[in-house]
Amino acid sequence: MNTTTSSIARHQVTAIAPQDTPPVARMLARAFADDPVLAWSIPHPTRRQADSQRHFAAILDLYRPKGHVYADSRLRSAALWAPPEDPQVRTAQILRLLPRLAGLYRHRLPLVLAGLVRVQRRQPAEPFWYLAYLGTDPDHQGEGLASAVMAPVLDRCDRDQQPAYLEASKPDLIPLYERYGFEVTQEIRLPVGPPVWGMWRAPQQPAHE
Repeated sequence: MNTTTSSIARHQVTAIAPQDTPPVARMLARAFADDPVLAWSIPHPTRRQADSQRHFAAILDLYRPKGHVYADSRLRSAALWAPPEDPQVRTAQILRLLPRLAGLYRHRLPLVLAGLVRVQRRQPAEPFWYLAYLGTDPDHQGEGLASAVMAPVLDRCDRDQQPAYLEASKPDLIPLYERYGFEVTQEIRLPVGPPVWGMWRAPQQPAHE
């Protein structure tokens, strides 16, 4: 990791460095092992763990240069954000990933891309911070890590009075995100797949005010 860190509660959080990609990809694959959207994208259970790691390595390579992929110092939790000037994975960026994604999704690639396009078209028109992924190693859930890795951007949203948006992939995640100020605004069903829930967070008053 780089040397710029901030202390959030008892956890040290920083933007990840390129060498962090493999361990963070492995951690996210474990965190999303039972995720309905990932199971829809990669339906073969015997390949899912390995393919999920490849999926997250590609996604991290896409989001990390934006400078807003935050993890704790031991890489047990991570949040992948895109800033308001680039709130979603643009078409040109997706095309650059296609050689990696084609081998990953195989014959399901057209369906997965159709789902991505459907979700993006339903995203809000106004600029927002986009939380693409939030994951914590199952062995370390309940330790406050998710709060810590989200805090750099949520604090910035409140300081700069900017909104945030995400898509929750499981109903039991909705109360978690509601604790941080997100509210469900829509349900989006993937093609021949599960629903996701768009959640919007209006900027809050900074805690020190």
